[in-house]
Amino acid sequence: MEFNKEFLGNLFEQALQNPRLRLSLDLRTSSADTSQRMLVALLPGTVVSIHRHPDTSESVLCLCGKLDEVIYEEGSSYTTGSFRWGWMPSIQSAKPSYAR
Repeated sequence: MEFNKEFLGNLFEQALQNPRLRLSLDLRTSSADTSQRMLVALLPGTVVSIHRHPDTSESVLCLCGKLDEVIYEEGSSYTTGSFRWGWMPSIQSAKPSYAR
């Protein structure tokens, strides 16, 4: 599977049809694979709720655009990170959005 601009553009177009403005593509090769291997298209305006994976890890790789990530530790401390990549698809959205 090749992640080129056409593939990612189609993924973003599908995400635009989702009210949550995102789409997850399962990259696992069998039902026995218990990993969290997914390609997730996140459009401006979507919010991923605070969550945890107690038995697995989660890695984030930004293929295009920009995202801000907040990692909460036990208690009240947190760490923030910002990820950017040079290419951003042009998507016409009926909903107001912003990029930080």
